[in-house]
Amino acid sequence: MTVPYTKSMATQYSFLWLFWILLPRWRGSIYRHVWKEILAYLLLYYISSAIYWFVLNERNKTIFEQVVIYFSKMNHLVPVAFVLGFFVTNVFKRWWDVYQSIPWPDQAALLTASLIVGQGKESKRIRETVIRNVNAVIAMTFQKISPTVREKYPTLRSLIEEGFLTEEETLIIEKVNERTSVDKIFMPIMWACKTVDKAQREEFIATQNQKLDLMTEILAIQNKCLYLSNWSDCSAPLAYCQVVAIIVYFYFFSSVVAGQSLNPEKQYEGHTNVFFPVFSLLQLFFFIGWLKVGESFTNPFGSDDDDFEFLSLLECHKEMSIMLCDQRPGELPRAISVLDIQGEAAAW
Repeated sequence: MTVPYTKSMATQYSFLWLFWILLPRWRGSIYRHVWKEILAYLLLYYISSAIYWFVLNERNKTIFEQVVIYFSKMNHLVPVAFVLGFFVTNVFKRWWDVYQSIPWPDQAALLTASLIVGQGKESKRIRETVIRNVNAVIAMTFQKISPTVREKYPTLRSLIEEGFLTEEETLIIEKVNERTSVDKIFMPIMWACKTVDKAQREEFIATQNQKLDLMTEILAIQNKCLYLSNWSDCSAPLAYCQVVAIIVYFYFFSSVVAGQSLNPEKQYEGHTNVFFPVFSLLQLFFFIGWLKVGESFTNPFGSDDDDFEFLSLLECHKEMSIMLCDQRPGELPRAISVLDIQGEAAAW
């Protein structure tokens, strides 16, 4: 998940103070993304400068100076800011849509606990089966899209050990795999809906409307898993990403040439003899940093600092849904009004 920092931004602090609190952080910072490019820029800059001052003869120095002047005049024609702004805006929208598509089984677990009544073994088994099937489709979706989840659960049978699937269910999916190549990750949703329908026919669910409410919530999770799977399969257009990368790195290399310090005796305008290219480096820092931000938004399914932690989410979903759908009578507080609470408080 993205690196949290909002708790450090208390309202009583001024913006300047907040800026100095957040500026030195390393994990998830812009420095961690761009330090290699900045180091490469400085190396190329000083190597080029050393060649100009100490290696080239006068004739070659004149040619080098003309090349530097040409690059400095033409460098501003590269539409870096426009292309990067458009790119980051679109990939951020895609990143936010991916986040909105992450399924959460909490509401399905609450409805399962509320609508499938009874404290007997059969009612408890039905509740556990429904929510386990819901968690199974989430686990199979995360396994498909996230390398981190796939590393821990490399195969379908590895989900059996964590209690997402049974041996029988796994065999059914494997047999269906032999007949068709269509994705099978939504089969547990079908099983959950059939279990809910059977529970209503066996009167564990009171009315038809309650059954439909629970099925609607289960199918909403299916839709989110489908959206998430589609976002993973449908990447940003490769040509679009290539255009952005080519423009930024062309500007990167042209800045090495355009920012060179030339012989002050020749009085070239805008090329005074400075030891450190502060403003060229700062401008490059902005553009490279902007590109790295866009790249981190393009694929949020990996294991970078700003990627979604699907493995932690899966473990949290499993624990939370089981806890919500299996409320024991002793864990439920008695019904009491506000006046009764105030009366009890006064008696204490």
